[in-house]
Amino acid sequence: MLQLVLACVAFIVPHLLVSPTAARPALIRLVGEQGYRGLYSAVSLAALVWMGVAYGDAPYVAVWEPPVGLRHLSLILVPLAFVLLVLAVASPNPTAVTGGRALEEGRAPGIFAVTRHPMMWAFTLWAVAHLLANGDLASILLFGTILLVAQAGMVLLDHRKAREVPNGFARLAAASSRTPFLAMIQGRARTTLREVGPVKILVGLVLFAVVLMSHRALFGVSPLPGG
Repeated sequence: MLQLVLACVAFIVPHLLVSPTAARPALIRLVGEQGYRGLYSAVSLAALVWMGVAYGDAPYVAVWEPPVGLRHLSLILVPLAFVLLVLAVASPNPTAVTGGRALEEGRAPGIFAVTRHPMMWAFTLWAVAHLLANGDLASILLFGTILLVAQAGMVLLDHRKAREVPNGFARLAAASSRTPFLAMIQGRARTTLREVGPVKILVGLVLFAVVLMSHRALFGVSPLPGG
C-alpha cells in the first residue's frame, strides 16, 4: 500500500505542482521546450505504470461495499468517458500544447463548445465510475488520485493559459466552459453533431465495447453483472 501511495504522489507532482506553476517555465529554460515535454511525458508515464503495478500488488482492504445499482451506473459513465477521450484526441484542442493558433483565436469547435476540457472529463467519468464500483482502499487511492488530477488540472490549466495567452484565453472562455454544456445553456456556445463528429463517437463506443469484453482477460475481473 505504501508503494501505491508513493506512486500516486509521483503522479500528482508533475500534473499539479509542476505543469501549472512557476516550475514549468523554469524547467523549460533549463532543458528547452522539447526537453521539458519529453521529461514531463516520461515522468508521467513512469508514475502511471508505477501506480498500476502497485495497485495490482496492494492488499485488499475493504472500506465500503458498493451497492449493485452504483456498479450498474458505472457501465453508463465509462462509455461516455471513452467517447470523450476519442473526441479529445481526434479533435484540434485549443488548450493543448499544440493548440496555440486555436487558443490565440479563441475558437472552441466541436466538442470544445460542450466543454473545453473533454479529456479531463473523460478521466473524471472513468475515475468516478471505478470509485462507484470498487470500495477497497487501493481503488480509492488510485481512482481518487486520477479524479483529483483531472478536476484540479482543469482549473490550473485554465489559470496557466490565462497567464500565457490572456487575450486568446479570454475569447475561448467566453465561447466555452469547463462544466459540460454550461456555455451552451447560457447561449455562449453552440455546436452540431456533425461538427462534433459522429464517426468519432462511434469509434469511442466501439473501443469501450472492446475493452468491456476483454476486461476480465486484461484485469482479472468483469464489470458486467455476475462478473
